[in-house]
Amino acid sequence: MTFDWVNVEIGMPLDAYGTCIAEERNKFVWVGRGVIFSRWEVLGMGWMTPYDEAAKDRRWKAAGDEWIECVVEKGYPAPEELFGLLVPEDASAEVAAKSRVDAARCSDENGIAKKLAEVEAEYQVKYINEHEAELVEIQRRTQQMVEEAKVLVKEAGFSW
Repeated sequence: MTFDWVNVEIGMPLDAYGTCIAEERNKFVWVGRGVIFSRWEVLGMGWMTPYDEAAKDRRWKAAGDEWIECVVEKGYPAPEELFGLLVPEDASAEVAAKSRVDAARCSDENGIAKKLAEVEAEYQVKYINEHEAELVEIQRRTQQMVEEAKVLVKEAGFSW
């Protein structure tokens, strides 16, 4: 799949300025046709799938709940999301710093980083096992992009 530099992100037609930028980008990335991954391809390849699946796991939620319980015990309101802000954005620097230290202590006390990493690693292994051929192809295409970029850089007179 090739990536068309038209304004895909917001699905709107390009204005004259945007068309000019798209034309310039196309001049630069011609060598990448067929090997450049768009953001949509990356999502379609499932690169976020292991994380998304891990985040639904009951162990992930349990680890997050422990962290939230810890920060609440330290006197903060429960954040809306895991690792969310504990104090308002306009809090004084001292209050903000203290909240970050307390949050880090809670993270250390319950070992949340290790717990979340272990859960996600299980889903990554599963994903890799199920999609090994596709991942090898992605690696091959990525290496091809790197080699073509090296040629372009060398042809432009730059050292690599």
